[in-house]
Amino acid sequence: MKRTILYISTLLVFFLLTGCAHMAVQRRLTEIEARVNPLVGSTKEQVILELGVPTRMETVGAIEVFRYYRSYGSRSKVFLAPGDYLATGGGRTWEAYDIVNIYFKNGIMVKWDCFVQR
Repeated sequence: MKRTILYISTLLVFFLLTGCAHMAVQRRLTEIEARVNPLVGSTKEQVILELGVPTRMETVGAIEVFRYYRSYGSRSKVFLAPGDYLATGGGRTWEAYDIVNIYFKNGIMVKWDCFVQR
């Protein structure tokens, strides 16, 4: 009986943590969209004044790409599964970050995309 309760509570915690990460990603995507969408059609100078200096700039043909990268540090998860005679466990570490790419054609912002990792 104790083992069944342990397994059920472990599953509930797993689903809760997974759902929270998804909600954090969705919230951050909404924040980025609200900040970057109004800039479509702006010049490079206007984008820099609004968002700051990009982390990286690249040119591919007539397209110029500004990349904004922001790290929130590392995150970790550790789990332990106790048994009658043996306990097993493990862990996982990853970086939480945002990457926003802004594309310019002839000095005007034409589109953007992003990736959010939590």
